[in-house]
Amino acid sequence: MCNNIKRAAKPKAIARAIAVKLSESKEIFGSNPRSVYLAAPSSVSGFVEAIKTSFDNLLRSDSEYKSLGKVKMYFAKDLFEFVLKNYRPCGHTSNEHNVINDVISQVEMEIGKLSETFVWSKQSTWSQRVLFNRKLHLSNMSLLLDQNIIGLVLDTLDGGRGHRKLMRELHELESGNH
Repeated sequence: MCNNIKRAAKPKAIARAIAVKLSESKEIFGSNPRSVYLAAPSSVSGFVEAIKTSFDNLLRSDSEYKSLGKVKMYFAKDLFEFVLKNYRPCGHTSNEHNVINDVISQVEMEIGKLSETFVWSKQSTWSQRVLFNRKLHLSNMSLLLDQNIIGLVLDTLDGGRGHRKLMRELHELESGNH
């Protein structure tokens, strides 16, 4: 398990896995999302920024992913700036930072719940709550491309497209195109 995590926990590997997920969406649904939101603790913002940089470079330089077009990647720093600019709590209090962090976490959960695809972490109770809400409120077709991040990255690193093939077959069965 530790070796798998070491292999997967690299910005370039995660960026490529996200591009693969967008390609899957394009292949199955005919288009790919134009924005990606990475929900991660602020303690790893440098790592998330490296993923964003790798992702932008990949879309510009790799011919396999140029067809995805312009895809904007956002993360907590962007949401934090938006909240401070538009919804700053009245006055300045010693509790303001905690309030803003709570708001950001709740907004991130809603983004995850309503997104076209949710890539989640098995180890995260936060992810588990979002996944539960997605399963509760969305149709099976809306959950078609959901996958855990370690599985997605490892599948991508190993050159596999097993998840894509499985999802395509499921889509064909549900739409009656078999």
